Amino acid sequence: PPRLEIDLTVAEATASSAAATIPRGPSPAAATAVKAGRSPAKKSEPAKTETAAGKARATEPKPATPVTTQAPSRPAVAASNQSAAPVEQSIRIASLGKLDSKPTDAAAAVASYRKLAEAGNADSQYRLANAYAQGSGVPQDYAEAAKWYRKAAEQGHVVAQNDLGVMYANGWGVPRSEQDAWKWFLTSGAHGYAGAQSNVGAMYLNGRNDAEAARWMQKAAAAGVPEAQYSLGTLYANGRGVPHDDTSAMEWFRKAAEQSYAPAQLALGKMYLAAGPTRNYEQALTWLRQAAEAGVPEARYQVAQIYLNGWGVHTDNAEAASWMRKAAESGLVDAQVHMAEMLRDGHGFNRDIVTAYAWFALAGANGSEKAKAELKAVSSEMTPQQIADAQRLSLIMVTNQLRPQGPGVASVQK
Repeated sequence: PPRLEIDLTVAEATASSAAATIPRGPSPAAATAVKAGRSPAKKSEPAKTETAAGKARATEPKPATPVTTQAPSRPAVAASNQSAAPVEQSIRIASLGKLDSKPTDAAAAVASYRKLAEAGNADSQYRLANAYAQGSGVPQDYAEAAKWYRKAAEQGHVVAQNDLGVMYANGWGVPRSEQDAWKWFLTSGAHGYAGAQSNVGAMYLNGRNDAEAARWMQKAAAAGVPEAQYSLGTLYANGRGVPHDDTSAMEWFRKAAEQSYAPAQLALGKMYLAAGPTRNYEQALTWLRQAAEAGVPEARYQVAQIYLNGWGVHTDNAEAASWMRKAAESGLVDAQVHMAEMLRDGHGFNRDIVTAYAWFALAGANGSEKAKAELKAVSSEMTPQQIADAQRLSLIMVTNQLRPQGPGVASVQK
């Protein structure tokens, strides 16, 4: 059976409505990864959880090198992989891309904000910045948003200080500057704003100073910031900056999970699924299903495994097949391999060796050595016509990353 690990790997998930999730380099945000390899026709028990203890380095935070930057209303910044395990950083945006209210006449609201903002009212400056950041009542303009965040920040508006830091951290409307981001996060955090405290913790994690990261995450987590609660849970789970403590890890994961923070739901579900005194299949399925329904590929895969193997539930091949397909269509390579195996063996689906071949080809193109080996094996069972059909389907799937309609296969879930 595969080993169940909390290995500091990022899990894509929907952030809370008031926050943007910004991956920024190594940190202990633990979404977990299960290595496939189990035959779908056999039941097995999930193995014991292993935690990877990170070594804290007492250094000042160092900038992470970004790979790409996207800029929709709530953009996300992808980060480079460094020597340490890739992890997720959450930079909390309290207001950017989210107005406090939605007036029926946005243009009139902006005119009202502007009049007071130009007279020096900090709260109106902050609201005007929000309008420009979101493009509500005015064309979206990050440079104007940053200008008005700065005016409010310089008057001591703690949320504007945090949001200005976010602008600098991502280069939205201002030159990207870790130094300026650091300055404004610290300023806001020192005045007690929990979102900024979480961001300070995130930047310390970028710099591999886990002890300081834990200190700041403690403050933000205690104030209820789900990203900080989740990061603090992973610090405890991996013994980074704090003593290893699975009980504390689960407590913080739960606090974040109860706020619908999907990475925490995944982490908590997997801790309940793992062998040991905390194993509880009912709780595992509860939390993993919530994360799966939020669109987390790894959670979808885990739910499929639960139904496939009958862990605390009656075996349900149809339910397993449904979740395995969703995980595979989400791009999770292990799920793509498992999907191919299920189609090849007629487990949960009608046997369809042609589509199985196509899924093996897609997983192989996505880097699975096991899929490449299975592709050769399954070819030996196929007729020349089946191979030709499978290769045509594979070309579509590999080239376009599409999942055409066919036996055992549904169109991509949007």
